[in-house]
Amino acid sequence: MYKILFVIIFASVMWMGLAKVENLIAAHVKAQVEETTPTIGLGSVLQLVQAGNIAIVDMRELSDYDRSHIKDAVSVHQIDSAGMKERLNDRLKKARNVVLYSIGGVSDQMRRYAETLSKQGIRGVAFYSGGFSEWTGAGLPVEKGN
Repeated sequence: MYKILFVIIFASVMWMGLAKVENLIAAHVKAQVEETTPTIGLGSVLQLVQAGNIAIVDMRELSDYDRSHIKDAVSVHQIDSAGMKERLNDRLKKARNVVLYSIGGVSDQMRRYAETLSKQGIRGVAFYSGGFSEWTGAGLPVEKGN
């Protein structure tokens, strides 16, 4: 009886430990993706825009992009549409820097998209941490409509 109880308890403890190890590995992998894609602030984005040869990708919903977006930005949803995909991916490959932004902060969607771009051989990707909120708050140029 005690042997069966011991086996059950031992198996439970090992299973819980394995789950913790899997969580630690997942966190480490996520941290590696974050480390390879830098997060930049408004000043750095403005320097890149001034230097030129930059592609800015709006990660927000298409309806938000259509209302207004950072000047010269393309919507990730446009890139994913069949007719525009090749032309816009070519633009991203030719750009020296690619900046991804959302409303503010860095989202999981941005991380996944940065990983996708990296697998396609697109380098120079960065996350704009301030996002659209900071951009408009600073009174910087936006475009309305698509």
